[in-house]
Amino acid sequence: EREATVLGSLDELDYAIDRARRRVKANRDELAGLEDQIQASRELYQQLVDSVDANEAYAAKRLAALYKLNRNGTIPVLASSGSIYEMIKRKKYLERILANDEQVRQNLLEEKLRLKEILDQLDAQQAQKKRRRILKYHIQ
Repeated sequence: EREATVLGSLDELDYAIDRARRRVKANRDELAGLEDQIQASRELYQQLVDSVDANEAYAAKRLAALYKLNRNGTIPVLASSGSIYEMIKRKKYLERILANDEQVRQNLLEEKLRLKEILDQLDAQQAQKKRRRILKYHIQ
C-alpha cells in the first residue's frame, strides 16, 4: 500500500513535470514567434523611414519649385507660349505637376501614419515579449 502511494505520487510528479515542460516549450515557441514578428516590424519600419526620407527630400524640392512658380506667377510661364495651343498644353502640364505634387504630399502623410502604426505595433510586441519572458521565468 505504501508502495502504491509512492508510485502514485511519482506519477503525479511526472505528470506535473511533463505539463511544465510543455508550457515552457509553448512559451519558447511563442517567444520565437514574437522575435520573428519584431524583426519583421523592424525591417518594415526601416523601409518606411527610408521611403519617408526620400519623399521628404523630393517634397522639399517640389515645394521650392512651387514657391518660385508662385513668386514669379504662372502668367509669365503661360504667356511665354508661342501659341494658344502651346499655352493650353503648358497649363495642362502645370496642372498635372501640381496634382502629382499633391499626390506625393498625400503619400508622405500616409507613410508617416503607417510609420506611427508600426512603432505602436513594435512597442506592443516588445511589451508582449517582456511579459512572456517574465512568465517563462515563473514557469521554470
